[in-house]
Amino acid sequence: MSPRGLCDMSAWSRLVLLCQTMVGKRLIFFPPADPEQSFDERWLLAVIDAVRRADADSYRFLLLSRMSAERASALHFPLCRLVHRLDNFAG
Repeated sequence: MSPRGLCDMSAWSRLVLLCQTMVGKRLIFFPPADPEQSFDERWLLAVIDAVRRADADSYRFLLLSRMSAERASALHFPLCRLVHRLDNFAG
């Protein structure tokens, strides 16, 4: 994907794409009407929650449970920026 294509994506889509890239596999999402949540959905929501609560220990654990320290480090700034962008858009 070109940098321009990434810029044209929603903040949520960019967040999912970045996480998939760093995890190294496609994340599984169930349809919105499904009462169940996939492991990937629960993981991503927990990461977002940890960022929002500034819970560094949980955030670090969640990232390192799915990716190398190098990938987690590379994901940190764009991930936090996108979560804050989502919060500003919603609020």
